[in-house]
Amino acid sequence: MLPQDDPAIANRRARLREWIDTHFGGSHTLFIASTNNGEKQMNQGELSALLRNKTFGERRARSLEAMAHMPPRYLEEPPGKQVEASPIKVQQPAKPIGYPAEDAPTPRPPVGWPFSRVTLARIVELRKQLGVRAGTQAMQDIDETLELVVSKWERRAASPAKSAA
Repeated sequence: MLPQDDPAIANRRARLREWIDTHFGGSHTLFIASTNNGEKQMNQGELSALLRNKTFGERRARSLEAMAHMPPRYLEEPPGKQVEASPIKVQQPAKPIGYPAEDAPTPRPPVGWPFSRVTLARIVELRKQLGVRAGTQAMQDIDETLELVVSKWERRAASPAKSAA
């Protein structure tokens, strides 16, 4: 517990660590990816600060619980208390965009994890199988590769805008 932390804040920090360890194999990267709602996502600096010394009041706790699909008031429960995770609601468009009905893809996970071939559960399991050292290296390698691909597509998305201007 930090000197400035009251017991409630220290408890929220402990429960957040517990959630990340239990549901994401201790991976901050995977936890952060799970908070993506299509409009906003927690970042590494914010998570690190919450786990260390950032103000962590009730309003921020409720917001984080919703963003991370935690059960309501999960962060207020005592450490070690088992609580069922909230079911993540999958938002499906009424009609798949850009696909004829017979070629429609299988339903996708929630917006927070948009990939169908590589699931979040698969990444968490891989990290567990590899152990701490190799698992961390694998997560960094996957993160770097994903960054390259996303950057490529961002550049492509920006290209038509430049030529139209």
